[in-house]
Amino acid sequence: MLGTIGEYAKKYNLSIDIKKAKNLGTSIVESEIHNRTAPMEKVWKGLVTYTGIHDHKSRIIKIQRGIDDPLKGDFRNFPVHKSAARVKKDTGYQIFFDPSLICWPKLRDQIVDKTLEALQLKLDDGRYLYNGILIEAGTSTTDTEQHITIKELSNLIDEISKFREILYGL
Repeated sequence: MLGTIGEYAKKYNLSIDIKKAKNLGTSIVESEIHNRTAPMEKVWKGLVTYTGIHDHKSRIIKIQRGIDDPLKGDFRNFPVHKSAARVKKDTGYQIFFDPSLICWPKLRDQIVDKTLEALQLKLDDGRYLYNGILIEAGTSTTDTEQHITIKELSNLIDEISKFREILYGL
């Protein structure tokens, strides 16, 4: 199925977003504290092979949406930045940060702050870890509680623009 999607994406010059699994296959402590490669990273890297797009890295976007783990605390899904950094370093693909799935519902009021923190993270070579965000704003008939308001989105954009160039609709 992904190969067919890849053909369609190539034909119409579209990108394919690849979300990672919600389970690391190891503990947060092993992956994030001890900085050890998690089994999920191998899967996340390998999913690209099913797209049929191998020649245009800019057309594949990996989505960091955190993982489910007993140690996640109030996060809906714990953000695994070191895991994302290893995947980006090893593959060169863009990675977007999805704060709504990481923070909502208990940390809904921290979506903007957690997004700003994530977008300031850099790799050892000075590049930003995250190329962008996948964020829900406004109101919806479903999942409204994981959305930020339009005013919060405006403030978020203003804050991001203080340290990064803003590009819309990649």
